[in-house]
Amino acid sequence: MGVSLKQQLANRPDVRQKQLELTSLGGEPLTVTIRRLTVGERDVLMKDYQLGTAEGAARGVEASMGIVRMSVVSEEGEGPLTAEEVQAMPAALVDEIATAVMAFNGWTKASKAALDDQFRPTA
Repeated sequence: MGVSLKQQLANRPDVRQKQLELTSLGGEPLTVTIRRLTVGERDVLMKDYQLGTAEGAARGVEASMGIVRMSVVSEEGEGPLTAEEVQAMPAALVDEIATAVMAFNGWTKASKAALDDQFRPTA
């Protein structure tokens, strides 16, 4: 009998998280761990920020901040980032993290194309 999907995911943290070197501020890169969001978290983002709609496009900054809050993995003993902490971060840093998270979660055209190529059935 094969290994269940749940067991496979538990044994592959690289599927759920990755280290990201942030370079947008110049100088020494900062390292942060980001994670893939769950379906439920994605649905909350889509609902709260109306992603994929014209109204949502106007709320891009808010959506980026929400994505960063939900996806940055805190160090042990720290809670998740607060809205105030993210709002105090340099905009370039928030944008860099949000862009990386969207790519890691398969939410960009390029990452969707890569996933399609990876899982395209052979003829």
